[in-house]
Amino acid sequence: MKIAVVLPTWLGDTVMATPTFEALRRHYGGEARLIGVMRPIVGKLLAGTTWFEERVWYQRKSRDKNLGLGQAARRLRELEVDATFVLPNSFATALLARLSGAPLRVGYERDGRGWLLNHGLKPPRLGKRYQPISAVDYYLELAHSVGAPSTSKTLHLATDLSDDLEAERIWRRLDLVQSQQVVLFNTGSANGPSRDWPAERFAKLARWIVANPAASVLVLCGPAERDNANQIAALADHPRVRSMADEDLSLGVMKSVIRRGSMLVTTDSGPRHIAAALGVSTVTLAGPINPVWSHNYFAGDVVVRHPLDCMPCDKNTCPLGHNACMRDLPVDAVFDAVQRNLTSPQRKSA
Repeated sequence: MKIAVVLPTWLGDTVMATPTFEALRRHYGGEARLIGVMRPIVGKLLAGTTWFEERVWYQRKSRDKNLGLGQAARRLRELEVDATFVLPNSFATALLARLSGAPLRVGYERDGRGWLLNHGLKPPRLGKRYQPISAVDYYLELAHSVGAPSTSKTLHLATDLSDDLEAERIWRRLDLVQSQQVVLFNTGSANGPSRDWPAERFAKLARWIVANPAASVLVLCGPAERDNANQIAALADHPRVRSMADEDLSLGVMKSVIRRGSMLVTTDSGPRHIAAALGVSTVTLAGPINPVWSHNYFAGDVVVRHPLDCMPCDKNTCPLGHNACMRDLPVDAVFDAVQRNLTSPQRKSA
């Protein structure tokens, strides 16, 4: 059989879908051929994994016609897929499943797209609202609906040897090899500013961590976050607080850097789940988003919140304009979580 799986758009969601990939692989067996339909950046995220024998590139908003819906649909028809599983909730991905020609089209019936699927699931609701559910469970239900047995909910990723070697070189260039503990910071989110924690608070946390002479802090960043990473390092003003801003910022290297870290202090964003999939403990700074949606079942994850009456709003920009759920998250609460997580049995096991 040939089984196409349309992957989520966001990196964190894709990581939380990895138990579903494993469930489908086990259900259809080693003779089946799994085909991942994904954005090129998601392909880089999954480098080193073995769930998909073939990858079909699709990115709806890209200007590259080779990444368009029509091109992806033609490729799936050429492959003569037997089933298409649609993990995202968009209308376009359900349309892609219909155009793929697959006899079996599995996905959630929502946003008027049910007629494009012939094995549709109703998303759980509480009244008129969608019921909060972990993305891990949300995607797994699609596999369970065709008879796939329950499997582990553990997230999985892999790293590439060349990226691991570059991460080692970064460790040496930034003089991190002498530190017994390297605490990583992930400060941003691609989903909007409502999940951001102020740079001044990250800097204060960094100073408290490096008060331990065995510890260092490395501030991660993407290409758009260089200034913020450098600002945190400058505000901390300590030789053992370093920034990744001038290093290789490719996704593969970032995975390897995270894998080398002692733990990750992170906003509720993709790197949180990447760390979990690589067995690296995390302290997650959770603000406006209902934490149920992003629960990843990783025992090494500690969630720190500053509860307010307006939470959760599930908005990417604070509708009240103050972003107090993140702005007022106290440094001492985060530092306490860092200290507890650095000495926890889960971290040592990971």
